[in-house]
Amino acid sequence: MIGQEGVNGFKDRVRWLRKKRGLTYKALSVELKEFVELKGYKVRSTSVDVLSGLEQGAPSPSMSLLIVLSEYYEVTIDWLLKGVESNTYALRGVEDEFARNIAEEKRMYRENLTKIVRELDGLSKIIKSEIFTR
Repeated sequence: MIGQEGVNGFKDRVRWLRKKRGLTYKALSVELKEFVELKGYKVRSTSVDVLSGLEQGAPSPSMSLLIVLSEYYEVTIDWLLKGVESNTYALRGVEDEFARNIAEEKRMYRENLTKIVRELDGLSKIIKSEIFTR
């Protein structure tokens, strides 16, 4: 998903994401606190100590903090934890099907629009002929 070199474990991925945004621990802590409040999440802490601990290999974060990190950085929890997008292939199928459905709906819309325009054109001719023949 993300092109990064030397990002092997959870702590490396969290560090890489923070540095990619150019944030210090303090700035990230403030942003995450605001993000949590905005979203209404219940997270024990987004303190500098907690965040730096994640990058230094502290025990795994809570599920709520994983969700916050995932949404804040716009990556999946799978990628944060494992470094892979395990649902990529499944999503491709869904996206392909969605694209096909949209294309079919557009085709049907165009066909219906063409029919309506023809009918309106025909009605317009009838109305014009009625007006001019009187």
